[in-house]
Amino acid sequence: MPLIITDYAMPVLSGLELCAEVNKQRRNMPIILSTGYGEKFSDKELQEAGFSAWLTKPVALQKLAMTVRGVLDHHG
Repeated sequence: MPLIITDYAMPVLSGLELCAEVNKQRRNMPIILSTGYGEKFSDKELQEAGFSAWLTKPVALQKLAMTVRGVLDHHG
């Protein structure tokens, strides 16, 4: 299954905007947000935006792997 991992702050559009655009075409696409602005968003806001999961940077490799596995298991 495809999976998108995106950052919140990108040059052309934000991770939130990317998620909205992807959800218009593929509502079931799992998307993980990685951000250094963890305190800026609530879990509820990110879930309502359509993210499957979110990680606050810096992200430990084990945490990333566990998050990806959990999202894929949930969407599989």
